[in-house]
Formats: sequence, C-alpha cells, structure tokens
Amino acid sequence: MPTDSFPRLSVGELSAWRAAQRYELDYWEERGAASLRAQSERFAHAARRLAGLLDEHATTDWRRSALQLGTAGIAEIHHLPARARFAVEPLACALDQRGLLVRDDVTYVSAMGERLPFPDAAFSVALVPNVLDHVARPGQLLAEVHRCLEPGALLWLSCHVSPAWAIGAFRVLHGMGAGYFAGHPWYFTADALRSLTRRAGFRVRLERSGAVDEAHADIRTGVRAHLKRRLLGVRYLLLERTPDERSDSNT
Repeated sequence: MPTDSFPRLSVGELSAWRAAQRYELDYWEERGAASLRAQSERFAHAARRLAGLLDEHATTDWRRSALQLGTAGIAEIHHLPARARFAVEPLACALDQRGLLVRDDVTYVSAMGERLPFPDAAFSVALVPNVLDHVARPGQLLAEVHRCLEPGALLWLSCHVSPAWAIGAFRVLHGMGAGYFAGHPWYFTADALRSLTRRAGFRVRLERSGAVDEAHADIRTGVRAHLKRRLLGVRYLLLERTPDERSDSNT
C-alpha cells in the first residue's frame, strides 16, 4: 500500500487535521466491521444512481479510471463500474489493521488529498463526498483533484453547508472538541462552497440540496435534532474540470 504523500502543514492546520482524523477513526471503531456490511447496500444504491448521472452528463469516457477521496473502509467507489478504481484515505493503514477496510479490487493509497500521488490527468472521474470539511486545506485539495482529472472530466462532490450566522459558533464548538464539531475544521455556506470550486477550476453542471444523512449527523447535545434540522444541510455538486487557469488557494 503506497504511503507518505503528505503536504507540509502549519502547526494549527496539523492539529486540526489530526483531531478530525481521530474523530473519524473513533467513529468507525465504534461501529465496527458489521457497520461496513450494513452500509454496503446503501453505497451500492448510491453508486448505481451516480453511474446513471455520469452516463447522462459526461462528455468523456468516465469509466476509464475513477478516484474517490476520504472513503474510510467502504464507499461508493467499491460499487462504481469503472475499469480502474482508486481510493485515497489517510486512515487506510489504521483501518486495515482493525479489520475495517474493504478492498474489492479498489487500490487504496494512504495519502492526503492536498498532495495526491498521481500524475496529471490520470483520472476520468472523481468523487469527493462528505470530505471537504474534514481536511486541512480544502482549496488545495480541490486544486489537486483538478490536476489529476483529464479536461472535461466530472467531479461529484457533496459537503455540509450552514447559514453564515451559525458558522462562528460552530468554529468555537470545534475548538472545544465538542461531538460532531471535533471532526470538522471547516464550515461553509452554499455560496462559499460554490466559490471554492470555481477558484479551483471547476464549473457547476448540476447542483441540488438535501438533508444531512442520519449516519453523519452525530451531534451529541440536547439540541441535536434542532441543529440537524435548522443548521446543517448538504449541497451536492456535479462539477466539470475546465482547462482554464485556476487561482491557487489554501483555503
């Protein structure tokens, strides 16, 4: 398993990223191997829907080679009908040691999305679901995905979004290491998320909003239901990798 493709981070970035990784590892350890089996059909259903969406909108052969970032031990990539499938997961080695990694002809790489160990234009499609708010540098990650996609390729991205007035409080809760917020160094409005993808060199082909999945709304406070209903949503974006020059960003 190739390892050690990690960017240089500031002390603050590294600390926040490590806290997010601890949160994720604890999350999967608590649920165990049975959770992977239980979620397999859900991911299979999501992959079938995504394949149909890609067939409808792709202008290139998206089935040539697929990349997914932040897969944990199982994800959509395990069921996506691509001829070559790669998963980038910083916790791959730790998950594998705990019996929490499903291979299924998926090549796992232990790396960070901010420094992908692949050549330019290596992939015909990329998936980045529920990842951007967990990483050290969201803008740099998107720039790396842009680099690794062939021109015209599609990126399927989803991310939690919140109203602007709530984000300051979320950052305080993150600093306190409170529940759900401990694993999320970043918070976005829908407009900020869209702007971030444009700066990385993508254009929006399709966009829709949805509710936070119950499996990811792990907010252990007395106002959990209220927060989930009022303050957290999900934005889904189908993005096209444009050949235009992009402005570099670390945020």
